[in-house]
Amino acid sequence: MNILRMYLANSSENPEFIFFYLVEQPNSHLFDVLSKRNKSTENYKLLNIRKSPFIKAEHQKYIISDNTFLLEKSYSQFINDFWFDKLKGQKNNSGKELFNIQKYRSDFGYFFESYLDSILKYSFANYKYTSLLTFNELKVSTNQGDIELADFYLRYNNKIIIGQVKSGNIYDIEKYGGDVESLYKKDRNKFFENFGVNQIIESIKNIDEYINTLDSNYPKGHQIKIYPCIVVNDKALQTPLMADIFNARFVELLGGIKIPKLLIKPLSLIHISDLETIEESLNKKQKEIWNFLDENHRYKKFIPPFYNSVYKVWTYKKYPEKIITLYKELIEKYMHN
Repeated sequence: MNILRMYLANSSENPEFIFFYLVEQPNSHLFDVLSKRNKSTENYKLLNIRKSPFIKAEHQKYIISDNTFLLEKSYSQFINDFWFDKLKGQKNNSGKELFNIQKYRSDFGYFFESYLDSILKYSFANYKYTSLLTFNELKVSTNQGDIELADFYLRYNNKIIIGQVKSGNIYDIEKYGGDVESLYKKDRNKFFENFGVNQIIESIKNIDEYINTLDSNYPKGHQIKIYPCIVVNDKALQTPLMADIFNARFVELLGGIKIPKLLIKPLSLIHISDLETIEESLNKKQKEIWNFLDENHRYKKFIPPFYNSVYKVWTYKKYPEKIITLYKELIEKYMHN
């Protein structure tokens, strides 16, 4: 609620000064916390204003450096800050680290999967004659042991979405390295494997053989269109060239793989915020998902960011009702303050 108030509640008679905040006690304490400067010689990372998006000009007078950084402080930046500023380095009486970064990432990964699962199930709750399966619902037993065919699967007639979900982030050292080798940490193959491209290939290889045990109406032997997708959490993967770079690696790995009756579409790289944006639309007009995906492949030589494709064909533009409800509940709960 405090972040929401900071973002929306500031006003000025002159709109040119909307970035300036005059704050009275006791509300100034949180502004002070979000104005704290940290020593850093790596100014290009903008770490100071990402961690503390306000700048204290004078007593009870503050300037907001970036609205987006303020919002991110409550989600992606908070996740990083909580680890580096609070958990990392804490030790027990024996000198052993109390918290493990892999466990921390894993816990967030489970949250991210659960959150995406709720979006998918709400988005396609009213989609008739379809099959939607997610996560554990896609586990099958094979001669080689149990495998998970994908993270999510949606079929309507002969159209199928096969998806992987990746909650991981590109760290600053790779993000701001200045060249492709830094981005890939000098291991291009591993980079794309970590972000699910290899898994999508395996899903496509396995889907035709095993999915009929989970989806009894799977049209085996008929012409099928496969729409491969990767849902990500890192905003860096929304930048204009990333979707095309991921698809290029997908095509490279797909190579000469040909499965009879399967028409494999280009890879779509989808940020979680894209699905948040359209979930209310999909709940009312589920078939629109195919328009979004087809629009994302409209150019033969380039895959644009998914949000660009959404805004090209989006017909039912409405904020998710659960967000409106949450805002109303927050306002009613805290309006006396």
